[in-house]
Amino acid sequence: MNTSTNTFTGFNIETLQGKFDFNFAELEQSDEDELKYIEQCHFGDLLIEKVEPLEGERFKLWRKLDTNGGGILVEYCGAANNYRWETVYES
Repeated sequence: MNTSTNTFTGFNIETLQGKFDFNFAELEQSDEDELKYIEQCHFGDLLIEKVEPLEGERFKLWRKLDTNGGGILVEYCGAANNYRWETVYES
């Protein structure tokens, strides 16, 4: 069962997927122990990819640990939300 939620009305899954090199479905099914990641947050989740152009919208793609429920999380920071990091997609 897909329990994906779009928590920010400005984006849909297709738009968000186009921002990243990683395929969301493959990332969700991947073995967390074999992933290459940029950093790990205090919950243990893995930052997989950052999209940070010099100007404009910025995005972060996280792979949640299986012990935290698994799945992926996308964060956004840009003009649409006054440049605050906010979760825009979670599965």
